[in-house]
This record gives sequence, structure tokens and C-alpha cells, in this order.
Amino acid sequence: MLSIEKRIKYGMAITAAALMLTACQGEDKYALREQGIELYNSGDYAAAIEAFDKALDASDGQVSELQYDILKYRGECEIRTGDYTAAKESYTALYELCDDKDKARIDEIYNELGALDKIKEAADMLKSGSYTEAYDAFSGYAVLDGSMTGRAAVYNKAVCAEYLGNFDEAYELLSQYLDKYPDDAAAKKEAEFCRTRK
Repeated sequence: MLSIEKRIKYGMAITAAALMLTACQGEDKYALREQGIELYNSGDYAAAIEAFDKALDASDGQVSELQYDILKYRGECEIRTGDYTAAKESYTALYELCDDKDKARIDEIYNELGALDKIKEAADMLKSGSYTEAYDAFSGYAVLDGSMTGRAAVYNKAVCAEYLGNFDEAYELLSQYLDKYPDDAAAKKEAEFCRTRK
């Protein structure tokens, strides 16, 4: 049997170890969040999602501003990887944590995700060679308003026009697109190709 003095020392050691473990876990979730943000900023969205998932796991289900922040980043990464189903799940969880002002923004994101699903369907038509059908589908969303949906629709509508032999229209669409997104190398290449075919 341990003496009272040894029991006190043992109890203090256990308490100190528990505090150190808690502190390490707290640092881990913040470090994982930072790692996720670095990966997000570098464009490695799949790896960022993994880091954000680990950070959420390290939060032990605690609802906090950190968890809210991590969910926002994870949802954005899921959108950028094209995993709209997972993004909807992230934003649904986020919706439960946010105030009314942010709920309006999340509603906008839900609408964008629904439109991105339609863009994905139109992209499948394009890949299968159904250029006229794809062109029509993209046309409903083709507006350079800064949204991911509009951007993808304008670019892909131009590609459809190119495949349909409408090089003037394709070049015009790509020129408008490049006015808004001048760093898109693929669009520059497509625009040059269409310009030489006009």
C-alpha cells in the first residue's frame, strides 16, 4: 500500500500527465488546422481535407469557433476537388453552428453546389460527344459573375462551340473569359487555337 505522500505525488503526476496530454491535443488541432490551410493555399485540396478531418477528430466533438473555421475550409476544399456531396455535408454541419447572417451565405453555397452538379452533368455530355446538348446545358449557367459555376459554364460553352465548328463564337467567349481570368493557361491556348480557325 502506498503512503499518503506517495499517493499525493502519484496523483500529481497523473494530473500533470493529463494536462500535458490535453495541451498536446489542443496544439494538435490547431497545428492540423494550420497544416490544412497551408495545403489549401498551395492547391493540394485532397491533402488539406485530410488535415482538416484530423483537426476535427482532435476537437473531440467540441463545438467551437475553431471547428466552425475548419468546416468552412474543408467545405471549400471539397468543392474544389469536385466532391459536391461531401461539400454539402460539411456545409450542413456548418449551417447548424452559424448565425442567421452566415446561414444566408450557406444557402447561396447550397444553390451554387446544385448548379455545379448540373455543370458536372453537362461536362459528362461534352465528354460523350453530345456537343449540342452540352452547349445548351452550359448556356443556362454561362455568366461571368465570379461564381465557379459561371466560370466553368462559359469556358465549357466555348469548348462546345469549338467542337461544333463555331470558332468565332468560341473565340469571343474565350476572350470574355480571359478578360475576367487572364491567368488561365488552358483558356489562352484554346483562344489562340480558335483565333487561327476564324
